[in-house]
Amino acid sequence: MVCFDCEHMELASLLASEFKLKYSEQNAIRNCRDKLISKQIWQDNAIFCPRVLPVNSLAEILQFSATIPSGIVLKPIFGS
Repeated sequence: MVCFDCEHMELASLLASEFKLKYSEQNAIRNCRDKLISKQIWQDNAIFCPRVLPVNSLAEILQFSATIPSGIVLKPIFGS
């Protein structure tokens, strides 16, 4: 089974499980689709990646960016 739409990968995983087909597990899909969790898993396994921190306000953004020698990239936790 394959799925080319990342919004429906969890559904594809559920369907694959029901039909006993090979596909990534829902937990793995959730971990990959969540940018924060992905980075935390990488860091826990000594895989280099940029520092990551969830922020909810301009003050938190400014505080975090003050600790970074170059610019920052703001991204939503899910999606593009």
